[in-house]
Amino acid sequence: MSAAALRTCPRPVTLRPAPTLEPPALDEETVRDLYADARRGVRRPEAIPAYVQGSLAVDFRGRGEDPEFGPQATSRTDLPDPLAWAHQVLLAALECSVGVRTPQQLTRWMTIDVHERVARRHKVAQRRGRRPVDRPQVRRVRVTEPSDGVVEASALVLLDGRLRAVALRLNGVDGRWLMTELVIG
Repeated sequence: MSAAALRTCPRPVTLRPAPTLEPPALDEETVRDLYADARRGVRRPEAIPAYVQGSLAVDFRGRGEDPEFGPQATSRTDLPDPLAWAHQVLLAALECSVGVRTPQQLTRWMTIDVHERVARRHKVAQRRGRRPVDRPQVRRVRVTEPSDGVVEASALVLLDGRLRAVALRLNGVDGRWLMTELVIG
């Protein structure tokens, strides 16, 4: 090869590994030590690596469902008694929120948003580490049916030794009641 041809040749390709952008996983012992240090007021910034998000989080829940194969509305005549069902699912949701029951048990009976709120309350109860003095009790439930396959219920519950008002909405979907809203006052 001539000298002119060597000058026009591109440089050889060099392969280098891409840097890791995801944070390393912390084991339970490290996390426990970090929380213990934080309670004592000691800061260890070198223990927690800087985090750079490597990808965008995309939520696909807002998409329209396929009318043929998506969730199908169910008529009231094909559903169980809403009063008994509201009582049972509300009691289970309250037990989850105080940490007595795991929220995974209720995944089938709640929408994703309601389940996330119950799971968040469950995590807070677990972090506090104390067990409730008394199990939650559902004292009274009132049910109204504004339209076919839709139930709105209000309840009086005993939660953490206090009487509270609770509102919930149930929709008939795929032959079962599905809790689409839950507000604990």
